[in-house]
Amino acid sequence: MKTNRFIIFFIVLTLFSCSSKQASENNDVPKALKNESLSINVLSKRHYDDLLEKLYEELAKNTPELNELELKIKALKESEVDSTEKFVDYDGKNQRYYGSAKGKVTEIRDSVLRERIRLMIENSASKYDKSIVKQTALLKQIGVKKMSLYDLHITLKIMKTLPLIEQYQATSKPSNHSLNGYFKEINKTIILADKLVEK
Repeated sequence: MKTNRFIIFFIVLTLFSCSSKQASENNDVPKALKNESLSINVLSKRHYDDLLEKLYEELAKNTPELNELELKIKALKESEVDSTEKFVDYDGKNQRYYGSAKGKVTEIRDSVLRERIRLMIENSASKYDKSIVKQTALLKQIGVKKMSLYDLHITLKIMKTLPLIEQYQATSKPSNHSLNGYFKEINKTIILADKLVEK
């Protein structure tokens, strides 16, 4: 009698510990990798589901350093137009003017006058180009820095999310039981279909 009680107690304890372990593992799984999240995303075909981005976004929300970086990157994107707009607009107007002037000069029929005006335009354009050397160089440097930041940002996202997907692989890999069961059912159905075809 005591032995039976001990066996029942042991079975209940084992089941409880297994379910607790499973619940704990499920809590460690990022939201983006949980079944309920994935099933919704698989059914939704309206947009590409970027799992890496979702994992990183979830991680960044819970990591102060990553969250700070994301806020800074967002602020840079938002302030870029304000920081460069004035010069880009200024340069654009000048470039349009010189483009128009070079087109107009070809309409002058007097060849001597046409050449004199063409040289005037070229000298003025050259003078203008020299006047904006610093701004142009700075814009090029900004472009290079933006590319570097973009590369580092992508690299960081991959480096931070690779351990998450590898942990998911280690803890959440399903058993072959359901696959094997389905495979057997297919074989049975094939045999049945084959017999019916032979009749």
